[in-house]
Amino acid sequence: MILIHWLTAILIVCAFISIEFRSSFGKHNLFHDVMKSSHLYIGFIVLFLTIVRLFLRQIYGGMSYSRHKKSKIKKLISQLIHLFLYAWLIFMPILGWCIISAKGTYIIPFGLPSILDIMPHANVVAIKDVHNTLAYFGLWVIAIHAFAALFDYYVLRRDIIEKR
Repeated sequence: MILIHWLTAILIVCAFISIEFRSSFGKHNLFHDVMKSSHLYIGFIVLFLTIVRLFLRQIYGGMSYSRHKKSKIKKLISQLIHLFLYAWLIFMPILGWCIISAKGTYIIPFGLPSILDIMPHANVVAIKDVHNTLAYFGLWVIAIHAFAALFDYYVLRRDIIEKR
């Protein structure tokens, strides 16, 4: 599970970098196309890894958290952040899939089917706006998640996850 966690984290960083820097040398060139394609493939891999991770969680249970007591409010916030992150890791790639399906101009990675019919440009833009807004919001939540873990580990000196 920890391997999937860190692989997903690395892929999220790669997805962000690939989409943010895709137009560094203009729009109509190989670099742009490779970066955009990379973003699409990474999104589908993240979706697959998240589904695998949730499946493994059902079989083996979640991570074994340390015995340190958390206040009820801290535990609730932690659970809500984790719930949001799992939903985000599923919903973001599906939104991306909707965008490329609705545009009808891209080959969908891994030969997957289109999930939407081709739509008017305004509808595609609306889906893209939701995708982009959630992307930045999700990155802020990831930053909070990382800060909380680092704070627990380095400041409070808690081993927040015990190895099994």
